[in-house]
Amino acid sequence: MNALTKSQLKEWGFQGVEKNGNEYLVRRVWKVTNSKKTILRFIKVHKTIVHHRFAPANIVLTFNFSVNGKQITLSLARYIYAYYNGEVSDKHYVTHKDEDPCNCDAGNLELITKEEMLKRRFQGEKLCLK
Repeated sequence: MNALTKSQLKEWGFQGVEKNGNEYLVRRVWKVTNSKKTILRFIKVHKTIVHHRFAPANIVLTFNFSVNGKQITLSLARYIYAYYNGEVSDKHYVTHKDEDPCNCDAGNLELITKEEMLKRRFQGEKLCLK
């Protein structure tokens, strides 16, 4: 898990997210090669089941994109937290306050440390981590 910053997202052309009913669409703009044109593209978010070694499987909302020919998969929760709050370091996790992995509204996301995540897990609290 790499660090993610708002400036990095803007450099890649990301401009926020839209929610249409229960579906999230990520906005991305980029320049057409050898042209002054720009294209607005909406990237559809997918539900992915992630299996953990020592924990039950989680549902994670993810989307795929490419940068300089490299394919990247990004969690929607990490993207939204970084876009609206500035940065998610590689030492932190984004979790959902209401424990609903499909509710990625900015106000429902919180940043926690690995220690806090382990503490919650051993206390039996259900976590939806990204």
